[in-house]
Amino acid sequence: MARAGVPPEQVLTWVRAAPTVEHLNEYFSSKDSLGRPRYGVGFDLFARGDDHPDDQNRITAEDLVATSFLSVDIPGWVAQDLLEGVLGHEVAAQLRDIPPTVQIGSQDAPDLLKGPAQRAWDALRARGTGGRDSRGYGIGSVTRAKLLARKRPHLIPVSDSVIRGALGKPTNLWNYHQALFLDHGDELRRLLDQARTDAGVDGRVSHLRLLDVIVWMRHSRKAG
Repeated sequence: MARAGVPPEQVLTWVRAAPTVEHLNEYFSSKDSLGRPRYGVGFDLFARGDDHPDDQNRITAEDLVATSFLSVDIPGWVAQDLLEGVLGHEVAAQLRDIPPTVQIGSQDAPDLLKGPAQRAWDALRARGTGGRDSRGYGIGSVTRAKLLARKRPHLIPVSDSVIRGALGKPTNLWNYHQALFLDHGDELRRLLDQARTDAGVDGRVSHLRLLDVIVWMRHSRKAG
C-alpha cells in the first residue's frame, strides 16, 4: 500500500522552528577536538562538480570522496567500475540528459525523475544486487541516493533511514519532494534562504540539501 508521507505543513513547521538555524550552523560549522568538520559538510563543498564543467556528467574520484563524508563506504572495485568501467558510462549517459541546475518542484522535474534519473538509479541498483555480476556490487539504496544527490543536488534528495522515517516513509521519496516543492516551493525556499543567511551556510548548498540537514538534525538525535 502506497504511503503518502507526513503532511507538507509538518515539514514547513520544522523549517520555521527555532532550532533550525542552530542546527544548520552546527552541521555546517562545528568541528571536533582535532579541528575536523563534525558532520558531512564535505559532501556539499568538497571539489564541487559545478566548478569543473567537464565533470558534471560523470562520477569522479572527488564525488566518491565527497560521499564518504556521509558515511558511505564504496568498495574499491565498485569505485573502479564507476570511474573507468561500464557502470560509470551507463550513469554518465543518463546524467547527460539531466541539466545540472534543474530543481525539484519544477515542471521538468517529473519527466527527468521518471526518465534518466530512474535509469541511472536502476543501473546502480543492478550492480548492487548482483544482477549483472555474481559478486554483487554493494550499492545499496542509501549509497545510490547519495551518489545521485551529489551529481544533481537541486533535483535528487539525500536519503537514509532517519530522513525516510521522519518523513513518514513515503513510498517514493522523489515524488514526495516533488509534490512538496511544487505545492509549497515559494514559501519553503523563502524559509530555507532565510535560515541559510542566518546560519551563514554557503550559497552553493541546495535547498534540497538544506531541508535534508534540517530534518536529519532534528530527528537523528531522537532516533539515537
